Amino acid sequence: MTELFLDNARYNLLVKCLRKALRRTYKHADERAYTAHTTLSLAGINMGRPSVVNGKVIPEFYGDLVEALAAVQPCAFSGEIENDEIITALGDAGNIWPAAIRADVEAHRQAVSRSGRLDAPAIE
Repeated sequence: MTELFLDNARYNLLVKCLRKALRRTYKHADERAYTAHTTLSLAGINMGRPSVVNGKVIPEFYGDLVEALAAVQPCAFSGEIENDEIITALGDAGNIWPAAIRADVEAHRQAVSRSGRLDAPAIE
């Protein structure tokens, strides 16, 4: 999946909204996934056409991200879901990043293409 770079303000608002939504207590595990799906959609993330499988709403795109967000566990220190857990899920499962890191990603990509090594430094 190609990276999606969101304007920094939009990205930060998405993280804040997801954190607030996922901190709530839900009666059913599927409610967390539905909340994550809805929050991503409201933030303008193209989730594609939803389908219902066994009573569960499944997005056409970013299904792994929805599941990762639904499974986010509270921080071991604070006992609550914090920004770090949300940011990790957005990046690892959704490949969604703030625009502020785009230049670093592009520099790293160029360094990798020059050297052929994934651990190539972006600046030589």
